[in-house]
Amino acid sequence: MLSNVFGDLLDDPRNLRAQKTFLLLPGLLYLHWLLGSPADREEGGESGKSMEGAAEQFVFVKLRAREGEEKAVEEALREVAGPSREEPGCISFHVFRSVRDPRLFYIHSRWEDESAFQKHAVLAHTERFLRKVDALVDQPREVARTEMIA
Repeated sequence: MLSNVFGDLLDDPRNLRAQKTFLLLPGLLYLHWLLGSPADREEGGESGKSMEGAAEQFVFVKLRAREGEEKAVEEALREVAGPSREEPGCISFHVFRSVRDPRLFYIHSRWEDESAFQKHAVLAHTERFLRKVDALVDQPREVARTEMIA
């Protein structure tokens, strides 16, 4: 359903400006909120603050697989998701695939704070994933590190 709302706009290569501004972010944040636990919502999950008061980090990554490498990108994403979810400081780690363009993949991860994400970026499974996936995509990965503002 969510993909029907945003899919035409984001998947059309003629709409690069829309893709660059990540119009998908609000929808993914809402989806994450819906998929999160009721406790997250009741404890002020919308505030963007962890219990310690440090700003949570919401990270969005867009990957475009080279033609014929879709399965390999999906496998790499599945391999990195499990270990990433187990990291201290990882609140959630979700992987998405466009329903209109099977070559487009997205990662949405949520971290307790910037430090937790920075630690994630240098772990062996993350570095292995980046080396593997960078060889399978046809354009540089797009990364947006964000904090929730409303």
